Amino acid sequence: MNILFKFISFTNVVFIFLLLYLGYHMIFGKYNLGNFLINDFQQKLLDDAVSNLKKEITSIDKDLKALYSNYDDFIDEVEKKKFGNTSHGEALIKLN
Repeated sequence: MNILFKFISFTNVVFIFLLLYLGYHMIFGKYNLGNFLINDFQQKLLDDAVSNLKKEITSIDKDLKALYSNYDDFIDEVEKKKFGNTSHGEALIKLN
């Protein structure tokens, strides 16, 4: 009975030490909970930026093809971009 009590006490001390160790490193460690959340947020921002860049690259490729082919709608759109906003009541529609 005495040996069993010592083993259970030792197990409890090791378990409490392990919890304290993990708790300390969760707060003050190099890769703590705050860094994990920041890393997760930065990953979402990076994914959004990459998807936006892919959309812009696709749009630029289409625009360059239209410019190379001298499509009238694209030339008109470029002229409107050069000279500012459209006039009152005019809608700018991009067809590619």
